[in-house]
Amino acid sequence: MISGAKSLQSSFGSWPPSRSHSSLAGTGTVATAGTREGASRLSPYPHWWAQHVVHQVRSNAGSQQPRLIAHRGGTADHPENTLLAIEQSLKAGADGVWLSVQVTRDGVPVLYRPKDLKDLTDGSGTTADKTLGELSGLNAGYHFTSEDGAYRHRQPGKAVGIPTLEEALHAIPENKQIYLDLKQTPAEHVVGAVSKLLDRHGAWNRVRLYSTDAETTRLLAREPKAQVAESRDATRQRLAEYALGDGACNSAPTEPWVGFELTRKMTLNEQFTLGPGVSPVVARLWTKGSVDCFTKAKPDLPIVMFGVNTRADLDAATRLGAHAVLIDSPEKIIPQPGDAAPASTGVSNQGCLDKHYGTGSGADGCAALRANAHRSLARRHGSGQSHRYGQRAPLRSLTASKRGPGLQRSRLRRPCLSGFPSPAGGGRREVSFSGVSTGIRIS
Repeated sequence: MISGAKSLQSSFGSWPPSRSHSSLAGTGTVATAGTREGASRLSPYPHWWAQHVVHQVRSNAGSQQPRLIAHRGGTADHPENTLLAIEQSLKAGADGVWLSVQVTRDGVPVLYRPKDLKDLTDGSGTTADKTLGELSGLNAGYHFTSEDGAYRHRQPGKAVGIPTLEEALHAIPENKQIYLDLKQTPAEHVVGAVSKLLDRHGAWNRVRLYSTDAETTRLLAREPKAQVAESRDATRQRLAEYALGDGACNSAPTEPWVGFELTRKMTLNEQFTLGPGVSPVVARLWTKGSVDCFTKAKPDLPIVMFGVNTRADLDAATRLGAHAVLIDSPEKIIPQPGDAAPASTGVSNQGCLDKHYGTGSGADGCAALRANAHRSLARRHGSGQSHRYGQRAPLRSLTASKRGPGLQRSRLRRPCLSGFPSPAGGGRREVSFSGVSTGIRIS
């Protein structure tokens, strides 16, 4: 028997307050489906899109750390696209989740990525050929291995099911971002089912939508309420033209948002009479110049950078001004209680504490460290406020109390150390493409 992950709402204690959500009045809770536990109601907080309206232009955003989005729910830490992965990534401090969506034969959107069920589960076949009932007994963590190589989710009582998108919407707090990556063709099948679900729950304003399939993107864009990324083909073309065209900015996107890898393995093809010339490269197409080009028409255009899986990558994405980044392991990228202090960034954390409590001269950058503390506590405690959009959440642990500076210093240590070091030597070099006669092809 597969037991679903416990409700994410309950894992945040008394958060959120128990009152009905106007768009779900009378809908009740999600009914238990098969062996899967039901999920709790949608939280009553305003959706993140309205809550985090951008107030800063892109030229002023480079110093702000982007939102950390758990890729496939945190695919490196737990079985991907499961309620367990989602719950644990949010506990670790992720600002949102990126989820892969396919649709069953009976029209139910579920969280699953590969074409064949055998890739991740103990079943086989395609999601489109199965009903929800047939999927309900599969173990989505069957092939997942922990760091020690153990198949822990094959143990009795440790199996995790394939959740429905509806269960995920009910489980994720509304102050967390949700990105849906539609991973199935034909496009009409998956777009139709997802659209009906979002209509039924009035949830269009909670999600951003993405697909690598051009037809899926086109169909989604026909829905006026959909926040759809520019097509991947268009984004790749713009980035390639900028890199190969000596920094010429020929056009800028007007779609609600854009996304592409921070670093991507690619292949340059050059055509000759006697055959092609091929050069594999590791390309860094996002540069300060390309970001400025993309934001020429819309200074507050949200740019999401994929594949940010080291702190050096996070530092690079931050300097470039990314609004959000996809991370595979929230538990490793986001500093956790008990983590060792990161390498020096040129600012003394202890100096920040000493300056705050009047026990020393302090150091330049204390305000920046306090801003990191604000961000970390907001993530940890589910605050809907952001260091970037609107006011910061109150940081009570920065206020002196009768308990004395010693205790306050202890409470501050983890948030104050939540900054990230700059990579040695300024990070990876950008790839220069000069004198290449043809375009770029994904390898």
